[in-house]
Amino acid sequence: HDYLTGGFTANTSLAHYCRDNGLLLHIHRA
Repeated sequence: HDYLTGGFTANTSLAHYCRDNGLLLHIHRA
């Protein structure tokens, strides 16, 4: 349970990081 929760949290954080980075890069290019 802890392993699955930790993996889910890590994946979610990574997804948010990539999404935020993509948005920032898009705004920077515009």
